[in-house]
Amino acid sequence: MAVLGSTKLRVLVAADDRRVAAVVRDQLVDLGHKPLVVASAEEARRALATDRLDAVVLDLSLPGLTGRELLQLPPVRARAIPVIVVSGTATDVAARDCLRLGALDFIAKPISATRLGETLGVLELHVLNAQLAAQVRSLDRRRFARVPSVFAVRLTGYTGAEWLGTSVDLSPFGVRVRSDASLAAGATVRLRFTPPDGPPSLTVRSVLARLDPDGQAFNFVNLTRAEFQRISAIVQALSNRPAAGRTSAG
Repeated sequence: MAVLGSTKLRVLVAADDRRVAAVVRDQLVDLGHKPLVVASAEEARRALATDRLDAVVLDLSLPGLTGRELLQLPPVRARAIPVIVVSGTATDVAARDCLRLGALDFIAKPISATRLGETLGVLELHVLNAQLAAQVRSLDRRRFARVPSVFAVRLTGYTGAEWLGTSVDLSPFGVRVRSDASLAAGATVRLRFTPPDGPPSLTVRSVLARLDPDGQAFNFVNLTRAEFQRISAIVQALSNRPAAGRTSAG
């Protein structure tokens, strides 16, 4: 979980195209993750059945294993393993079919290092959010209740689109925001805001956990230990103050 440090992901790279496999493998290594490269459908199935994997990158040209088949394999479905597909073109019917079936994203060939980096960033957020949710469930949530707090928030989406919003409440694990951003649950954004204790501002990678009637509830996924402790102290201080003192100009 990113609050406590970086997370290394175990990623299956299933591709018989050596160039595709090498590009994906090298970028995963550069990001600090652990790729497992296989070149056949049989090896991919065996790895999915026996290895503890966090994600899969599948080249749709791999013989003997279609994207549809991979997404419906019991290990993938049972553990909700995120899958990124690599396709020949951005309009590949098979790639679009995979997205409809739940694939996280697709990358068109030839692979752009920038595009691959962006997609792997989304993958990290997806896995970290799942880990965050699991760890939060194990904590005593009564110690970290959300407290009302109003400050300006700038949201930046995956495509670079930006929106301005206003916070509703805050906890060490996330913030609820009112904004005009059209986002679906699971969307990844960067939130920039100045907390109620004043500068410096924070820029936090976040995932939209759910859409509430009074705002969009985001989970933080890349807080450092110092940032987590700072927000925890703010929440504690706000919980001890009268409601009228919980509004900040941001």
